[in-house]
Amino acid sequence: MYIFMYLIYIMSITSLVGLTLVGLGGFLHRGFLGMNHPTLALLVSVIFLATETLVMFFFVGTGVSIKEYIRDHAGVDHDFHRRSVAIKRVLYPPTLNVTLVVMVTFVIGGAVDRHLISHWWHLAGWIISMWLFLRALRVQHRALRDNTAIILEMVGLSGPTGDTPSESADPESS
Repeated sequence: MYIFMYLIYIMSITSLVGLTLVGLGGFLHRGFLGMNHPTLALLVSVIFLATETLVMFFFVGTGVSIKEYIRDHAGVDHDFHRRSVAIKRVLYPPTLNVTLVVMVTFVIGGAVDRHLISHWWHLAGWIISMWLFLRALRVQHRALRDNTAIILEMVGLSGPTGDTPSESADPESS
């Protein structure tokens, strides 16, 4: 689980840096890293799509794992699954919105390159993409944190507040 989380963070940072470089390259009319603007935009878009896909499937996978754990361990509270679903309801809309806007902005870039529409539409798409991505990153970070807390609590490695079992135990019972 932690490997995928670290990979999500690394890929998210890479996407953020890449989207920033693509925007600057388009604005300054120059390439970066030896690539022209369209080539870098294609590479960054693929990395961005892979990142957002990994985010969504991470939560699908952990949701399935939570359901299976509850099914296989009698007496485990079904509230863990409900909380996991609640996280996904908050996570998916901004993740899907930013993915849609980034892809539309990429396609608009092709139309701008062919002089079919104004470059201002492409610039506006990039600005909106960056704003939505920063918002989505904040939501994704909270979702990763909360989802991990649910799993740790479910398997008994932490209490409901995120404390370790020894810290969350009642001092009077010792």
